Amino acid sequence: MYATIWSDSTKNEKKKRWAEIKKTTVDKGPPNGPDLKILATTAKLAQGGIVELLTFDSDFILFADEILSQFGISIKNGWLLK
Repeated sequence: MYATIWSDSTKNEKKKRWAEIKKTTVDKGPPNGPDLKILATTAKLAQGGIVELLTFDSDFILFADEILSQFGISIKNGWLLK
Protein backbone atom coordinates (compact mmCIF):
# COMPACT_ATOMS: atom_id res chain seq x y z
CA MET A 1 0.00 0.00 0.00
CA TYR A 2 2.74 2.49 0.93
CA ALA A 3 4.61 1.69 -2.31
CA THR A 4 1.45 2.58 -4.24
CA ILE A 5 1.17 5.86 -2.33
CA TRP A 6 4.81 6.69 -3.04
CA SER A 7 4.25 6.17 -6.78
CA ASP A 8 1.09 8.34 -6.80
CA SER A 9 1.84 12.00 -7.55
CA THR A 10 -1.59 13.03 -6.21
CA LYS A 11 -0.32 12.04 -2.74
CA ASN A 12 2.69 14.39 -2.85
CA GLU A 13 1.39 16.69 -0.12
CA LYS A 14 0.88 13.77 2.27
CA LYS A 15 4.33 12.44 1.46
CA LYS A 16 5.88 15.88 2.08
CA ARG A 17 4.08 16.12 5.43
CA TRP A 18 5.33 12.63 6.33
CA ALA A 19 8.90 13.68 5.53
CA GLU A 20 8.56 16.84 7.64
CA ILE A 21 7.29 14.89 10.65
CA LYS A 22 9.98 12.23 10.25
CA LYS A 23 12.66 14.90 9.69
CA THR A 24 13.74 13.19 6.49
CA THR A 25 13.08 13.44 2.77
CA VAL A 26 10.32 11.88 0.70
CA ASP A 27 12.85 9.70 -1.13
CA LYS A 28 13.67 7.99 2.20
CA GLY A 29 10.14 6.52 2.27
CA PRO A 30 7.83 4.75 2.27
CA PRO A 31 7.41 3.60 5.88
CA ASN A 32 8.71 0.09 6.59
CA GLY A 33 9.75 -2.24 9.36
CA PRO A 34 7.58 -2.87 12.43
CA ASP A 35 4.79 -0.63 11.12
CA LEU A 36 4.17 -3.07 8.29
CA LYS A 37 3.88 -5.95 10.74
CA ILE A 38 1.37 -3.99 12.83
CA LEU A 39 -0.58 -3.10 9.69
CA ALA A 40 -0.59 -6.68 8.41
CA THR A 41 -1.73 -8.07 11.77
CA THR A 42 -4.52 -5.51 12.06
CA ALA A 43 -5.56 -6.09 8.44
CA LYS A 44 -5.97 -9.79 9.21
CA LEU A 45 -8.26 -8.90 12.12
CA ALA A 46 -10.22 -6.55 9.84
CA GLN A 47 -11.20 -9.41 7.53
CA GLY A 48 -14.22 -9.90 9.80
CA GLY A 49 -15.24 -6.21 9.63
CA ILE A 50 -13.81 -2.78 10.31
CA VAL A 51 -11.24 -2.71 13.10
CA GLU A 52 -10.16 0.44 14.93
CA LEU A 53 -6.48 1.04 15.61
CA LEU A 54 -5.60 3.66 18.22
CA THR A 55 -2.18 5.08 17.43
CA PHE A 56 0.17 7.99 17.93
CA ASP A 57 2.18 6.94 14.85
CA SER A 58 2.25 9.46 12.00
CA ASP A 59 2.82 6.68 9.44
CA PHE A 60 -0.70 5.48 10.16
CA ILE A 61 -2.35 8.82 10.99
CA LEU A 62 -1.27 10.59 7.79
CA PHE A 63 -2.45 7.75 5.58
CA ALA A 64 -5.62 6.86 7.50
CA ASP A 65 -7.90 7.26 4.46
CA GLU A 66 -5.79 4.91 2.36
CA ILE A 67 -5.54 2.36 5.19
CA LEU A 68 -9.31 2.36 5.71
CA SER A 69 -9.95 2.02 1.99
CA GLN A 70 -7.42 -0.76 1.43
CA PHE A 71 -7.68 -2.80 4.63
CA GLY A 72 -10.84 -1.80 6.51
CA ILE A 73 -8.80 -0.41 9.42
CA SER A 74 -10.13 2.77 10.96
CA ILE A 75 -7.18 4.75 12.32
CA LYS A 76 -7.88 6.67 15.54
CA ASN A 77 -5.43 9.50 16.23
CA GLY A 78 -4.29 9.18 19.84
CA TRP A 79 -3.10 12.79 19.85
CA LEU A 80 -6.72 13.91 19.60
CA LEU A 81 -7.81 12.19 22.81
CA LYS A 82 -8.99 14.51 25.52
